[in-house]
This record gives sequence, structure tokens and C-alpha cells, in this order.
Amino acid sequence: MSESLLESGAILPGAPTGDAVDTVTARSYEHPVLPGRRVVRLVGATVGPAEDITMEFLGFTPAAEPVAVGHARRQALGFPAWALVHDPANGRHALALVKEMERLARVARSKPGNAKEGYDGLAQRLGDAAPQFLPTFWEQAGRAFVAAENARMAGTCFTEARRAEQVHGLVVDEDRVRDVHLEFAFAGALTAAMLAEYSRGVVGRRDPAEAYALVRTLALRRVAGGLAPHASMATDLARLAKAAGLDAEHEADEVVAQLLTYPAMGRSHPSVWKNYRKSIVRLGRHDAAVRARLLEIFPEPPGWGTDITDQWLELLEASGAAADLIGAAEPPASRWLERFLAARASGGGVDKRNTRLLGLVERMIPRLLTEGEVQLAPNRYRVDLDVFDLCLAGGVTVAIPPDRFHGALDIDDWARDQGPGRRDLSALAADARLRPLLKLGVRNAIGRLRDGHALTSPALPVRTLEQVFGAAGVREVLVEIVREQTSRAATGTVAGLDVSLTELAALWSPSGMTLVPEGFRELLELDLGAIVARSLRAGLPAEFAWPEYETAARDKKNLRFGESWPELIVHDDQSAHVVTPGGEVTEHVFRIPPTGERYARAHYAQTSCFHVDGDLVVSWTAADNPAAYWSSNPGDIHESDWTPGRAGWGVPAQPLPVPGGGLSTGVRPVHAGDVRGPGEIYPLASDGEAFWRCEFVTDESGVSSWRWREFDPRTGDAGRFSTPAFLAELAPGEELRAERCQLRPAVDAFAASPLGVRDGLVGWRSVTAGELRIGVGIDGRRVTLPEATLYRVGRSNNERLAGALLMPGSSEPLPVTQVDGYPKARVRLWTADGEHLLAEVSEGSYALPPLAWWHALRTRDEAGSAALRQIDDKTATLLLAVDAEVTGPNELHEAVAANIAAHLPAVTDDTLRMRIAEMVTRAVRMRRRLAEIPDHLESEAGQTPMLPSVTDDALDRAWEGLVHAHRGYYGGHAGRHQTLEQISLVGAALREGGERGEIPAVGSAWTSLLAGLGGVALRAAAAVTSGEDREALAAFLAEVAGSPLGGDGPPMRVLELTQARTTESKVEFRRDGDRVTVLFPLQPNYDYGKTTWLRNAVQFSPDAVFTTPEGTNVREEARPSRRLQVLAFVALLAERGPAPWRPEAAEQLAAATGMTRGEAVLLLAGLPGIAKWETNFLTTGQRTTLGLTAAHAKVGRASLRELTAPQRLALLDAAMPADPAELWQSGPDVAAVAEQWIRLRGRQIAVPDDLVSDLARVVDNALAAPVLQAVAGPRAGDWLNTDGRTEAQGYHYIKTVADEGTPFEEPYLKAVAIALPWLAYRLRWEDPLRAALPEALRLVRARLTNPALLVGNGFYESAKRPEAGPALVDGATMHSWVTCHIAPAKVSGADDPALGFVDEETATALRVVLSDWIDALVSTPEGAHGDPRDPRVSAPQLVAEAAGRFDLPPDAAAYYLQLLALPDPTDKSVQAFNGWKLPAVRKAQQALVTAELVVPAKRERAGRPVFLPGGWQAARAPRLPMESWKEQFFLTTGKQQLVTRPLPELFAAAWARVVAGDVPRYRDLEEKP
Repeated sequence: MSESLLESGAILPGAPTGDAVDTVTARSYEHPVLPGRRVVRLVGATVGPAEDITMEFLGFTPAAEPVAVGHARRQALGFPAWALVHDPANGRHALALVKEMERLARVARSKPGNAKEGYDGLAQRLGDAAPQFLPTFWEQAGRAFVAAENARMAGTCFTEARRAEQVHGLVVDEDRVRDVHLEFAFAGALTAAMLAEYSRGVVGRRDPAEAYALVRTLALRRVAGGLAPHASMATDLARLAKAAGLDAEHEADEVVAQLLTYPAMGRSHPSVWKNYRKSIVRLGRHDAAVRARLLEIFPEPPGWGTDITDQWLELLEASGAAADLIGAAEPPASRWLERFLAARASGGGVDKRNTRLLGLVERMIPRLLTEGEVQLAPNRYRVDLDVFDLCLAGGVTVAIPPDRFHGALDIDDWARDQGPGRRDLSALAADARLRPLLKLGVRNAIGRLRDGHALTSPALPVRTLEQVFGAAGVREVLVEIVREQTSRAATGTVAGLDVSLTELAALWSPSGMTLVPEGFRELLELDLGAIVARSLRAGLPAEFAWPEYETAARDKKNLRFGESWPELIVHDDQSAHVVTPGGEVTEHVFRIPPTGERYARAHYAQTSCFHVDGDLVVSWTAADNPAAYWSSNPGDIHESDWTPGRAGWGVPAQPLPVPGGGLSTGVRPVHAGDVRGPGEIYPLASDGEAFWRCEFVTDESGVSSWRWREFDPRTGDAGRFSTPAFLAELAPGEELRAERCQLRPAVDAFAASPLGVRDGLVGWRSVTAGELRIGVGIDGRRVTLPEATLYRVGRSNNERLAGALLMPGSSEPLPVTQVDGYPKARVRLWTADGEHLLAEVSEGSYALPPLAWWHALRTRDEAGSAALRQIDDKTATLLLAVDAEVTGPNELHEAVAANIAAHLPAVTDDTLRMRIAEMVTRAVRMRRRLAEIPDHLESEAGQTPMLPSVTDDALDRAWEGLVHAHRGYYGGHAGRHQTLEQISLVGAALREGGERGEIPAVGSAWTSLLAGLGGVALRAAAAVTSGEDREALAAFLAEVAGSPLGGDGPPMRVLELTQARTTESKVEFRRDGDRVTVLFPLQPNYDYGKTTWLRNAVQFSPDAVFTTPEGTNVREEARPSRRLQVLAFVALLAERGPAPWRPEAAEQLAAATGMTRGEAVLLLAGLPGIAKWETNFLTTGQRTTLGLTAAHAKVGRASLRELTAPQRLALLDAAMPADPAELWQSGPDVAAVAEQWIRLRGRQIAVPDDLVSDLARVVDNALAAPVLQAVAGPRAGDWLNTDGRTEAQGYHYIKTVADEGTPFEEPYLKAVAIALPWLAYRLRWEDPLRAALPEALRLVRARLTNPALLVGNGFYESAKRPEAGPALVDGATMHSWVTCHIAPAKVSGADDPALGFVDEETATALRVVLSDWIDALVSTPEGAHGDPRDPRVSAPQLVAEAAGRFDLPPDAAAYYLQLLALPDPTDKSVQAFNGWKLPAVRKAQQALVTAELVVPAKRERAGRPVFLPGGWQAARAPRLPMESWKEQFFLTTGKQQLVTRPLPELFAAAWARVVAGDVPRYRDLEEKP
């Protein structure tokens, strides 16, 4: 108890015991301005003297001797106390920071990020002047965050304190550092990195036994404070225990015994459990309390998806804890299983099947049977299906909370997991509570796995049916799903049958129909004529019309609706029509200011409208603020948002007029002329006297529901909760769905409402009763809709029973539901018995208004509706009489329309005829679809060839980077096996001359590989290709082998075509004699917001004469260059495995082409990871095999990614020997691939790989090699010698193109502006590449004179064009902004004002290449040799001066000049510059330390142990941090600090500052920054 009080900051009575606590003293002080009064401070005795000094600085004097009052947790000397004690000369400056620190401490509670930035600013000031204050400063900042209960930020501050000690080489007070480590450990704010570092360093500073005890205390207290054990805890403590001569295993057992008592132990990394496994097992086998504690822990390892299940269960087994779950009385096995499954699901591991868990649960079943009900999942989203099924099969009573198990069980992950232990889910399917959820899960899985959702969408492949639906329980419910759809079809409607057949399309194959043959045979008995007649007798929404509405809506480009009642506002972004129920129409053309003016419409902004008392408010979003005006005064624009927030998503809400004037949305009413819109709109109700609004409220028990509440429409003030009388008329067992109800006054025009009206009111009451939805109209009409019907048709959780529609000439009202959706909601009409879907329309279409205004509908064609009510089956059958030869959509529609004209002459309205024709046409298509059933049933289900179990996803990954991937954003082939089936069936059809089986209509990116099967083979056999990818590629090659696709046939051409989008999606064969074209389904390709529809095709022609398929355009064409012996290769690959890697081949390729070695290696290795975006795209093992560094690999990939997929494939294809066996015997065909490379890229000047990879750290990876190669040897056609013309690409994007060669453009400008100074600094005087720099600079400047070149981009407001001269050129206009670019040919020089109006990177690049200093920088002194970064080479006289001035050895003086002037004087660099070994560097450093010219310290990424005195500037890679003193010598641009002076001048400038007295030093601390 006392320990917890101490941790909470309590002061306890008595003397302290132990190092972690301190005596607390009461120290009293007096001050001249407080006569007769004393200030008492409670302070630890250790820091008491520092408190006295602090108070003395503030003018206080001690009034009495300190008095001990108790003890508390020890606290180290903080800030500013430490500064006052140890550096009183600067004490006043430290105190000057206290006020700002106190302010930041207050900020830390609410805005920790802002507080940290404030502390960073103060730390920068201290670091430049008094770095000795930084450790205690940062610790004090950390205490502020501890007080704010932000342990993470406190740990960051603690880390900054320790870093300051290293950066500035400060003397460390071991006792104080120990105390502060303990303090932050107790607070749970000691980071793992800091503790690990402290444990490594403390050994050399303290007695081993004391060091062990201290680190052990820190580690345990840190965990007690709430932080998980750090990963190296066991290793660190074991090392320290051994150093102290202790029994490491015994000590580990004691540590584990204590760790297990802390809650934070459960969040340990798996490595912690692994390292302490022996101790845990030892303790568990002998101590029941330890086993009990293990069963109380439910691991929550860091990282989403980290699955520790197997490791943890093994630990429970080994320690004996698992046996307690089976045989002991405690703990309850059911509670443990519940919590374990919940913890596993919360960590993202629920989707991974675990056989160890299943085995344990199976052994637990006897005990679970004795413990009653078990809740295996809190809701349907966290269900382990295998565990559920196992428990149910064992007879365990499984709890299913009904309120949390609505919807579907997700079987996708379960089906995708092909690991051992998979159960058949029969027990789950047999459970009456879970069977409906499993059925929904199966339906959802079908929807996700299938391609398309149309009547004729392709069926699921056989392997998918086996993998996903092969389990007995899943197949059982799948059969039930099919029977539910087929058994009711005969009594259904056209719309309902369409839904059923569309869902059954996934099974429309021999294998699919074999699952439920009797169900599909039942469909053959359907009488389509009777179904059509039944549908037409029930009614169509198109039988109703509101002519004035249709006229107003007809010309709207993007139909939307405003807020009003009972008028309806119909508008788009140009105008609005106000339509009254009585038929009056008023139009208002919007007066929104045009582009370029204030209040112009912002990009993508939508218009909204309110209609109040005859006036219309129009609102929109301008560039900076919302804007609106009233139509009666359009010139008076006010800034107000008139888009009210909805009380609930998808809950319908229309306003109501206020008696006396105004419009109410449930809050403050709106009046004409208001300049502020309502904030919210609620569902409203009124009986003509009282008003209600529907609110979503939470009662005292925490239950939330919709409730009606009275309110005053004149003020918006809320009243009591009550329910309108009509809505309160509930029968026993009924539950009101308040938000789905309506009640409001009706206008005269609603008198004949098809939804019902009574006593001047329209109204609707929606209730539920068990599994039945019930709706009652205000006139007494009543409809019901079973939940089972919604499930069958495809239930939507947000579907509302919203009305009962009485069709013309009918006495039976039809249920009407609303379904939310984006961008349009839908309205669905059902048969009177609620059993079948009748029709579905968009809510608010060009023909029908939103449902709330259906009260204004009238019968469109009285005689036509009367005829429909009387139509018989015979007449309907005549409507379906269309010849089988009529197949085109237009021809089919015309034939049906002719039948309607002949057999339904009473229907005269064109719109109604058109809707009837649409229904009948659908029925004709379905009848033809049903006629396919006998062929499928008579075919053999196993006719599809047995294919390797390679998923589409596996194939995509295997050939990634070699094909175009035209997949949508949400694309993916998880769990599908359709690609190989498609290839197999296409190959068989080509080989046998006829189509066999339905070919999956899926993406066909693989077709482009046919142009270079050698490239596929090379990747498949590459030494670094993964086993999974090799298997997938081998399966692909085996499938094309032996067919025309593999080259065993007539000449072939592979095409990528563009085509207009069509709704049909299938593989199409077009034959013209011996010529065959195979066209694959359309696929969308998205590029810069533009969608192009592409289609792959393969053509075969004996005479090699090809024609473009009709209706298409050729985008790309490829022909196989030669024949690969595919079958022979596949056999060799199976026999020999991967081909050996031959590094000499890469060397030969690089020498033959001038490409970098990295490029050559990756190319001959099959381009592994070429399409990945990860930086480390190769594994360590792959890089080891290839002999490639990560840097070289990164640069090589960047260059090769500039190639198109067909170009990459062609290169790999060339590398594959004609005889496949040669690949294993002598390696790839280097000469052929070199020839292909030179054809694509030309022969290039070889540059060192290290130089390329180093430059790639500061410029675009893909440009590093091209820039260096062009600089080293400019040639015709490269970017240094080619002018282009810049073209706009949309928005602010521009691109420069040339008819031939590679044009000079912005990316090259940016790269070369960095590369030239970078090379001038890096290269030795005699390096041949250095001699090429002046010519490269000349060519760059020549390219900048191109008048057609534009670079950079910027923006300015259209009304405020800057006066920047002719070099600033306008680009695209976007609303009130104009893009601008630079025309380099018109730039007057490096100081041209136009450069200030485009992006800084481009402006800096132009300033660099146009500067005066760069000419001298890239030049080389006559006869110069050596490395100019060595001042003994470039400035020997300065070395002598420095040596004489500071009495230094010459080498030390040279090193001092390098520290003063160079941006990168790391130990490694200096050795390279000066030709030294490390001892020589250390000797020079020691001489400077002795001369007090530098300070020793340890600084992150510095690469050296000594530094100039003064401030320190941190930097992100690739820039190096450096002393603040020398920053002025460099130009910072992008990723690099450029040296802008020749090195002799740079050394001279740095030395001149020293001679002038401006030496590196710490400046005086200023009180204000």
C-alpha cells in the first residue's frame, strides 16, 4: 500500500528506507515584501540546498532550519535548481526560462505537440550557449509531461536529456543520473532504448553488483509503471548478473516471478516470452500460483496482426498451465477461453487458423460441458469459425448475444486459409441461431468472389467452388440458398426472378448446378408468361406521373432537390424550379459570380437551395467561405452555410412551414431574408396544431433510441417527449420505429394521394413485430413485409418500410421501402403479400420525385392501367414472343415494343409503354438464360481440366512488373482460381477448333507475356525467385505449352486495344477462315482522372497477315521474337530447380552496354521486386546471392523501372537461351540481351556504381545514372543535347516532349543543378569526369535558351497577377487561381524576380546553373593533382598558418581546417580525403582536444568524436548534421548542402573568420530568443 502511495506522489511519515526514497523537509523563507509571513516549501533533503539557492535568487532568505516531515520518492536535482547550484554565474539566465517553461507545462496538458515544439525552441537556445543545462532542462520538461499523464512524451524528453549529454560531451554525475533514471522508471516514462543504453554503459562506471541491482530495479519499476518489458531485458540482466558473479538462471527466475505480477507484462514482445521461457516453465511446474497467473494473462503483443497464439499456447502446455484448464477446478475454463479468443481477435490474429488452439479446445470440451454457457465471441465480427464449430460439435452451450449477431459471418478469411485444422462447419450450420448468419456469409462470399453482378456474369470456377464452398456445412447452406431462390420463383415477379437469376449466375456452370440439380430443374418449369402477367397486374411505378415535375426535371444536368414543403425544389448547378403540388412552376436562374470574381464557385462545389414563403435562397461553397443569396435580392451575397446537418444518416427529413410565416427544420425557423441557415434538420411531424421532432437520445441506462419530442416551431425551443396520437396506436407486440414515421398536414392537391390521406393529414406509422415489418397509413391501409423476404432479395440493413402505394384500379396497397445509397437512394416496390420484389427505382429520378412527394402523383394513363390490372397469362405470353434470332439490344427492344402495341393497345402513354417494354425485355432475356440449364445439367461437372492450385493473386505477384496491370483501385483476386482456367480453356479452344466450357471473363494481363515467354522462363528459373513465384510461373508456362498460345501454331500477334465501354463481359472468339482472334473482357485503366477501356487480344494467322478487330483501335502490338521450347523448359525446371547464379554474366553485360552493375545484376536475375514500392525490395538472402548492396540495388531498380513492362519482358526474353538447357549449363545469353539493351537505350559511358549510388542519395534515383552518363560523355539524342517542347498535362502538371531523343526538362534541370556542384566537391583534381563538368554546364545553359521549354510551377490569384517580368508564364486556370511556370529562355539571371513565384526547388536549380560562382566551382586549376578536400593539397599555406597560430602538428592543422570548412568531415571521409588510417585521424583529434579547439562528444550521425564549440544543427539523411558556425558556407537545396566555392577559397574563407576573431564558440545566453 505504501509503495503505491509513494508512486502516486504521497509524503509518508517516518524515516526513508532504501535508495529510492528521500527525506522530505519543510523549508521556510521570508521576503522583505511579505513582512510577518513565511513561505514554506516541502522539498527532498537531497535537493534542499538547491531550493535554498533558487529562493535566494528570488530575494528570499531562510527563516529557520529545515524540519524533516516524512519521506517520499527521491527526485533528482532538476531545472533550474541544477543550474543555480553548478553554474551560478548563469543562474539568472536559467531562471529567465522558468516562466516560459511553466507556460509550456500548462500547454502540455491539452496540446502536447505544441508544448514539445516550445521546449525544442528553448533547447535550441540553450544548446547554442549553455549546453550544460540541457539534461536537467529536458528532464524538467519530461516531468511536466508526467504530470500531464503523457508518459510517451515524457519518455521522449528523457531521451533528449541523455542525447544532450552525448552531443555536447558533458560530464555525467552518476548519482544524479541514477536518480533520474529511477524517477522516470517509476513514472513509466523510461524508454526501452534509454534503458538498454544505460544498462550497456553502467557496467564500466559502477561496481558490477551495484550495476546489476540498479538496472534490475529500473527494468522492473519501468514495467510496474505501465511499460512493457523491453526486448533486450532478459539479455541485459543476464549479462550484468554474470558480471556480478551471480547465478543468472536464479536471478532470471526471481525477475520473472515479479514481472508476472505486473499488468504490462501482457503487452510484451514475443521475444520477451521466448527469452524468459525456461524460467516461466521452471516456475510454472512447481508453483500453482504462477500457473494461475499465466492463465490470467492474455498476451497483447505490439503491432497489428502479431499472432503469438502458437508460442503462448506452447508455453502454457510446457508450464503445466494448460493442464489446469482441463483438470483443475480453477480457473473456469470457459471464462479463460472467452477472454483468450477476445484478446486474439483484438490483435488481428482471428483470421489465422491455429491447430494448437483447436487441439487444446478439444481437450477442454469435457470441462466446458460442466460450466454452462460459453460466449466465444462478443459479436459476429470476431468469430473464430473453427473454434465455434468444434465447441458446437462437442455439445458445448455457446452463447449468441442476439443484439450483436445481426448480419453475416465472414467466411472469406476462413476459406482463404488453407492451413491444417480446417473444420467442415457442419455443427455451425446445424445451429438454428447461427445458420442464418452463415447463409448470409456464404451469399456475401459469392458476391465478393464473382466477377460482375449481372444476369450473364461468369460463373465461379471449379476450384473456387471446391476451396470456398467444399466444406460440408458451407455446401449445405449453399444448397439451401439456391433452393430458397428457385422454389419461390414460380409465384414471383419479373424483378424478383431477375434478382434470383443474377445471384445464381455464380453457379451457372455444370459444376455449380451439380450442387443443386433439382433446384435448377425446377426453374425449367417456370411459366414466364404467368410471371410477366402477375407483375403487370400488380403494377409499375411508371403508371404514376407528375407532369409539371417531369417537365422541370427534364433539363437538369445533375438532378438535386432543395429543402421545402409542400413545394418541391428541383435544381442543378445552373437553375432551380419550384414546383407546387397544384402544378405551378417558378424558375430561377442562378446568379453565382463567375470564375475570377469574389464568391465564385469553388472546384467541385455543389449548390443547395431553401424555399421559404415564396423566396428562394441559393447557397454554394466559394474559394474561402460558403456563400448564399436570396432570389429576391441576388446582389446581396452573405457568407453562410445553408446545408444543415442531418439528425441521422439516411433518415428522411423534410421541413415544415411555420404558422404565420417561415420554415422549420426542428430548430430556429428560417425566414425570407435571413443571413444564417439552420444548423440541423430533424424528421418532423405535425397534426396541424402541435409540432414534434425526432431525436436520437440515450436514456439513463445507456440505451439509445429515436424518440419524438415536442418543440415550438416559432423559436425552435424543445419541449417534453411525447408521441403523436396516430403514431402511438400500437397493437400488442409492436415496437414503433419512430424515425421511419411521418405525420404532416396535407394540401388540397394531395387529396387523391396514392399513399393515403385523411382529415387533411398525410401520415405513416412504421412498426416491427418479431420478424415482421408492419406499416399503417393514416387512412388505415396496412402492409406487412417479412424479414425473410428482405433476406432473400438481398437485405439492406438500412432499408425502411416507408409507405403503402395503391395502384390505379387496385384495392390492395403495395409495400414501399427506401434504401439509402450514394449518390442516389433507391425506392423498392413489393407485392401486396410482401413476398416478392416488384420494382426498384432511384429515389428522385427524372420520372418520379422523391418519395415524400409521391402524394402529388396522378395516374399517367387511366385506360392503360385498367388494361394492366386485367392482363391474363395468354396476353403476357404473346408479349414474350420474340424470335431467337433477334439478339441485339435495340432490335430486341423494338420487337417487344411491337408486341406491346399489338396486344396492349389500351396503353397509349409512351413512358408507360417504354417501362413495360423494359420489363418484358428482361423477361425475354431470362427465358433465354433458363434455356441454357439443360446443357449445363447434362454436361459433366468435372469437365474443367484439373489445374495446379495456383491462385490468381499468386500469378499476379509472380509476373508483377512484366505485364500491364489494368485493375481498379479495389481490385484483387484473393482466393480465386480463374486465370489458369481461362488460359486452359482458351488454349483448348484454339487447339481443338471449338469452345469447350464457359471461359472465365476475368482480367487477361497474361496475354502480353505471350510475346516473350522466354522472359517468363528466365524469371521462373532465376536463383532469387521465391518458391511460390516459381511454382506459379511454371504452372502458367505448363498451361500455355502445347497450344497455339505457347508458339505451337500459326504466327501470332498480341494486342492491347481500346474500345468503347460495353455492358457485355466475356471472352469472344472471332473466326475468319483460318484466322482467329480471341478478345478478352474490357478492363478500365485510370490515368490522371481519365478512364480508358482496354481490351487484350491474341490473333493467329497462317499467312501472318493481321487485321484490326472491328470496333477497336490498336494501342500496343507485340509479336513473339522467337520460339521458346516451353515444354522442354518446364521439364528442365522441374528436374533441376533454379539455374545457378553467374555473377560474371552481369559483369560482362555491364561492360558491353555501359549500364551499372546493379542494373545488369537485377536484369539477369529476372527483375526481382521491380514493381515493389518498398525501399528494401530484396531480402538479405537475395542480395547476398546476387552480391549486391542495398544502395546499388535501389539505384538499379529505379533505372529499370523507367522501362515499360513490354520492354522489360523483351530484355528478359533476349536473355533466355534458345536451348533451355543452356541456361543451366552456361547461363543467360549476354550478347543477345546487350543487343536488345543498346537498341532501347543506346551504348552508355560506364560510371562507377558507387558514384551512381551516392548521387542517388541526393537526386531522383532514376536520374542518377543517366545524369552521370550524360555528363561523362554527352551524345546526340541524350537530354544534354535535345530540346523539346513543353505541353500542359492538366492542373499544374507539364511535360516536355521531343520527336526524337530524350528532351531536357525540369527533372533533369533539378538533378544536374545538384550534380554539378556535388561532383565538383567530390572529384579529385585529375579525375577525367571532372574535366567534363564545364562542357556539361555549357550544354545545360544552351538547353535553357530553348524558347519552347517551361519549368517549375506556382499559383497566384487571378485578380492579383505578380509583376515578375516576361519569364513568368501563365498556365492553366482553376477557378480563382492561375498556375504559372518559368520560361528559362526569358530569365534575365540568377536574381530574376520571376523565380520567386514558382516552387523553391526549381528556382534554386535555375539560380545555381545561372550563377557566377558555378563556373569557378567546376573548373580545375592547371596541373592540379590530388584530392582538393585535403587542405594540404588545395591550401598548404593555410595549413602552415594554422599550425603556427595554435602550435599544432601539420596534420592536426589540416584536420582543423577540414572541421572548419567541410560539410562532411567524418572519420571515414577524412581517411579517404587525406589518405590516412584511423590512428592518424585519432592523433589529429587528440591534438585539437589538447589545444582546446574542439570538444569531444557523441552526436547522432556525426561520424566523428570531436566538434567545434558552439551550436549544433541536426539534419535528416542524406544531409549530415553540422556545427552552426559553418552553415553560412553552404547552399541548402533539397536533400543536399552544396559547396558553392572552390575548395581553396572555402578553406580560405573559414580561416579568415578565425583570424578575424569569429572563432567557433558558445554564444552568450539571451533571455529572449
